[in-house]
Amino acid sequence: MKNLLFLLMCFFSSNILAQRIQFTWNASLPVKDSTGEMANPWAGGFNSAQFSTVDVNGDGRDDLFTFDRTNQILSVFLQKTNSSGARSYVYAPEYIKNFPILENWALFCDYDGDGLKDLFTSAPAGIKVFKNTSKGGVLAFSEVANPLFSEGFSGKINLYVASSDIPAIGDVDGDGDVDILAFEPGGHYIEWHKNMSKENGKALGLVFKKAEENWGGILHNDCRDILFTQASSPGLALNAVDAASQTMHVGNSLALLDADQDGISDMLFGHISCSNLVFLPNVGSLAKAKFGLANYDFPTKDPVNVAAFAAAYPIDVDGDGNVEIIVSTNTYDNGGYLQDFQKSVALFQNQNGTWLRKSNAFLQSGMIDVGEGASPLWWDADGDGDLDLLVGNQGVRGNQGVRASIYYYENVGSASNPSLLFRTADFNQFSSQVQATQVQLQVATLPGKMKASLLVNFQTFVGPGLWSLESSAASFSKIDIPVLTSGERPFVMDWDQDGNLDMLVLDKTGKVRAYRYGDWTLQSSDWASLSALTSWNIQSISFGDLNADGQWDAVALDREGFVHVGLLDAKAQKITWDESLGNSIHRVGWKAQLNLADFNMDGRPDLILGLATGGVHMYENRTMSLTIQHLESQVLQVFPNPAQQEVCFLANEAGAFTIRNMLGQALLTGSMLRAEVNKIQIARFPKGIYFIDFQSLSGKKSQVKWVVD
Repeated sequence: MKNLLFLLMCFFSSNILAQRIQFTWNASLPVKDSTGEMANPWAGGFNSAQFSTVDVNGDGRDDLFTFDRTNQILSVFLQKTNSSGARSYVYAPEYIKNFPILENWALFCDYDGDGLKDLFTSAPAGIKVFKNTSKGGVLAFSEVANPLFSEGFSGKINLYVASSDIPAIGDVDGDGDVDILAFEPGGHYIEWHKNMSKENGKALGLVFKKAEENWGGILHNDCRDILFTQASSPGLALNAVDAASQTMHVGNSLALLDADQDGISDMLFGHISCSNLVFLPNVGSLAKAKFGLANYDFPTKDPVNVAAFAAAYPIDVDGDGNVEIIVSTNTYDNGGYLQDFQKSVALFQNQNGTWLRKSNAFLQSGMIDVGEGASPLWWDADGDGDLDLLVGNQGVRGNQGVRASIYYYENVGSASNPSLLFRTADFNQFSSQVQATQVQLQVATLPGKMKASLLVNFQTFVGPGLWSLESSAASFSKIDIPVLTSGERPFVMDWDQDGNLDMLVLDKTGKVRAYRYGDWTLQSSDWASLSALTSWNIQSISFGDLNADGQWDAVALDREGFVHVGLLDAKAQKITWDESLGNSIHRVGWKAQLNLADFNMDGRPDLILGLATGGVHMYENRTMSLTIQHLESQVLQVFPNPAQQEVCFLANEAGAFTIRNMLGQALLTGSMLRAEVNKIQIARFPKGIYFIDFQSLSGKKSQVKWVVD
């Protein structure tokens, strides 16, 4: 009974501590580059971004909605207007939780005429629709069609849209309801699914009928090969086209644009294997579209030229009543590293009848965006005592081929109140020293070193590599790891907190092996039984004492981009996951990375996430505990007291410590950083009374008595 009571007390105590762990989004940390302060530094970057507008906060103004195909993540930017009337957009992640999970593509359009834009998105071989049910400024959606159907020539059919495509959704025939244009399964001609709400004399809704198999009379064969057939039977025309010239890959983007403002929709479209954006002027009528001319290089003065698959989004960005055109690539990935993902969103504006490029990096220029595959890390790169930001990337194609680099943002503020200034896109000339890709950063105190070193894991043509660098050092040092194979990620750390460095290796399946650092003795082939996880697989993992209780917590990121938090039991090699703790952190999508570090030195490790889209998200640890509360008032804290196996020290300033016995003999000396929990193994200490003497760098002294029981 006594043991049962003890176990229950431990259970409730750990749960109470767990519930105190709290991460909150941090967008207040300023970042500057050569142009000044960045508008949305922590917005996460763009790769293949899709754009639409919707009022997310109920203020009557349309905000900007984006969805990125490469990591299946949405973003929201609130519309702001300054005193002079100029419009800007501010990243607002707090609204993301109100949206459903999306995939492939997403666009907004008000199908029911209630003034609230509804959400159209991808379903298997079709469309899923969510009605906007927002009330009182609270954004909400309700699924109303999955999939969306249309009346075909021989009965009801699934309104087909390939997962790789983007359809055009809008009032094509000017009758006041929302129609849909989409390429048929072969990707050669456009089908018109007419909304029949008006014709049926009913309220506006989702009543569709396939009105034309070949809307506008075009047959798309290749990037610069469109046949203007006006054929009523497009299948016959398709068979007449020489097979060698037929497009072999499905993947098209459509967008409606009334370029000459005659009330009749013209068309913009891109293809998956093409770098250009095609403009088709509609010379027909509202009832019968007709195309007879194609501008294969639109806009004429400065044509779109992406690596592949251009997609256009006509939107009134600046609020002048005229639409601009946002153009991005629509690819799932950056095959061959051909696309410049740091400048993947262009903005075109019509000035006196001519479309001019206004930006190559719309919104991106105000973000931390290292291209793709961001791996962020806090580390004292210049050795001045505060933490700087480093961000590795996956690689960028340049004159010397594809090479990854490390971006460096120096902390020009203070240790407790950081402010970042961009210094270089190639920290310590990393990219010139090795032709690497997929850089991933971490920090560890290596054997024989007094300070934490930067560790850079990367992939090359001949396999993986791991380099280390000390603060302010001139060159990297190579670390040979014979147990590491291509595609695996090492995590160097003292995971069992025994004073000896270890290494965890995450393989491609999500399984983790554990080794002793240096001689690479295998400690476990399935560390923490992580292969037994059934609902998710680990993509990235980091450890830290989140609530300053002397025990390490684990923060993991799964392959879908959700964060998981658990308590590490090092002796049992077990992590107890509490899924409620990651709910305040927004999903960051595929191929993301995370790290823990106390960036503002308040005693609580904070969370930093690197996205596949090349950007960074920041979450501050706002967990409260007695230890954290006492940090400002007590120079030195020692816990637990009495102690048995290990003891933790925490100081509110950096300084040096000495552990003494009752006779005053010095047993151990060391240094401490501000607000960093130092854990000492004391199993070898005889039972009795001990003292720790501490002196801070500013001269403050403290002595604490503690007991080994």
